[in-house]
Amino acid sequence: MVILYSERLLIRDYIESDFEAFYSLITDLEVMKWMPDSYSDNRDEAKRMLFDSIIESKLDIRRKFYFAITDQFKGDYIGEVGFSILHNVEEGAVVNLGYFIKREYWGQGVATEAVGRVINYIFKELKVVKIESSCSSLNIGSISVLEKNNMNRESYRVKSMALKGELHDRIDFRILKSEWHE
Repeated sequence: MVILYSERLLIRDYIESDFEAFYSLITDLEVMKWMPDSYSDNRDEAKRMLFDSIIESKLDIRRKFYFAITDQFKGDYIGEVGFSILHNVEEGAVVNLGYFIKREYWGQGVATEAVGRVINYIFKELKVVKIESSCSSLNIGSISVLEKNNMNRESYRVKSMALKGELHDRIDFRILKSEWHE
């Protein structure tokens, strides 16, 4: 089980008792505005999503690392941060990073702190050469989180992200291990 600490947070693999908090998060339309593919108001589908993460966390060779973000002092569930391996070659892996947190934690630096801690974990503990992430050009909060974690804008893709039936411009970010400084 992966367990990571930061100044305020405990970031860990999911456990079964996270279900109600997880379900509450993924059914919040405002939270899921930028990630509609992860939205689900179907309890069975939400259970499958959570249990897939739990099963993956027990594998010897993982391709997906989805973590619960919690307050390390109160234990409150805050959201999710995680990554998936896109490519894995001899040189190292390329991973895609994502995150979303409960509205009451927006604007408090929680996502920035969680993403920073996970980036450190990825580069210190895994053979990864590149971390990628992307967001809508209108998602100012995510742009800020990624830039505060020294991720570089790699490309700006016009009308390449579909969100609720509308095309949005997408900004792709990256950080290479050679660019990373703890």
